[in-house]
Amino acid sequence: MEINEEKIKSLGDIFESTVKKNFHAYFSDEEFEITKVENRKLGEDISYNNLAMITLTGRGVNVTFKTYFEYSHCKDIIKEIYKEEKYWNDLNFIEDYIKEFCNLFGGTLSGLANKDILELGKSIPMVLKGFDEIYFPINKILSEMVFEWEFKKEQQRFRVRMELSALNIGEILKLFEGAQEVEDAQDLTFL
Repeated sequence: MEINEEKIKSLGDIFESTVKKNFHAYFSDEEFEITKVENRKLGEDISYNNLAMITLTGRGVNVTFKTYFEYSHCKDIIKEIYKEEKYWNDLNFIEDYIKEFCNLFGGTLSGLANKDILELGKSIPMVLKGFDEIYFPINKILSEMVFEWEFKKEQQRFRVRMELSALNIGEILKLFEGAQEVEDAQDLTFL
């Protein structure tokens, strides 16, 4: 498979569309603006205190999906969705809520992968302090693609990051070949 920037950009566009749909649906809010973050190095420009993440792995391919967040921003959203006050300040509930977003996106991402080529196994989602990201260094042996977006609405903001790595970038492109058709099929509404 020929690797070119156009194929990588196309894959990034598919992931951006999928992340955006999942974010807006899960947080029940389409007012968040999405901005693509360019060329941020791991551990650099971390202004979020918390990080939720999930990893999908298969033979020779690793995908890590991260969501950077602040508890206060999640509380604001939870107050809008859940009317019972007992959820508003429960840190365990807030962590479960953001971990479930990672879990749902991991499932969506797994659905975009071509299962005839490779089945991706999912880790359990976890929450860390944002600065703990330094304990998950990038493997310099592997080829890597990184896509990152920030969601903002007034004072609320979240950042999501996808890190895809393999011995050969072509394996990632081959694994997600046909992802556009899968995403288009997910958009169909059956009456």
